[in-house]
Amino acid sequence: MKCARWIPLLGVIVLFLGCERPPEAQYVPVDSSLIEAVRYDDATQTLTIRFINPPRTYEYEAVPPTVYAEFLVADSKGGFFNTYIRGEYDETLVSD
Repeated sequence: MKCARWIPLLGVIVLFLGCERPPEAQYVPVDSSLIEAVRYDDATQTLTIRFINPPRTYEYEAVPPTVYAEFLVADSKGGFFNTYIRGEYDETLVSD
């Protein structure tokens, strides 16, 4: 079975041959005064965001991959989050 994984910092899709499931998503640090890092799970379309202050982590469910891709290239990660993610997707506090 082939598995594909989007590598956002490189802007490429990498194919993994013979894997049962894609490797677990890793956090991607972002340049923001509000957000420390993000990760995205393609299989579940779950976006996880680690905030800086207060230091909390939230998960957002059913976020389309296009929204995640646009978020990564947004000039203002906090502005994009407030406009297109907050209040638009189910939110779960993971840690505080």
